[in-house]
Amino acid sequence: MKIKFKKMQSNGNDFLITEDKNILNLDAKKLSDRKTGIGFDQLLLLNRSQEIWKVRVFNADGSEARNCFNGLRCLASYSIRDKQEIEIFENTFTVIRDKESSKKIATVLSKMPEGKKIQDFYYVDIGNFHVVKEVR
Repeated sequence: MKIKFKKMQSNGNDFLITEDKNILNLDAKKLSDRKTGIGFDQLLLLNRSQEIWKVRVFNADGSEARNCFNGLRCLASYSIRDKQEIEIFENTFTVIRDKESSKKIATVLSKMPEGKKIQDFYYVDIGNFHVVKEVR
């Protein structure tokens, strides 16, 4: 099976970006393996409409993630070429690009859950788990 895709990276994470839904029929673990497959941290499956792209995020094990900020950065860069806006499922966050100026990209966090304080760190679930330390 041939699938057209783009591979991008952000902050050390790499992403396989495709619009081909047939990729969901393949074994994600094998596909994400860096020695025997393409190798990726997450798969970004695009669904384009005229004005907005919707994206589903899948982890290397095939499970669906609620978001991925580094993946969003890649999609924002990718979208500049087609002058599109991006909408993320779950409304966790959205990247919006000013259609008049390809240099303006904004990431908007639609809903930020409260974190649980653990000593000087916060444990936050923003779709995937993070440990955050506030620096002043």
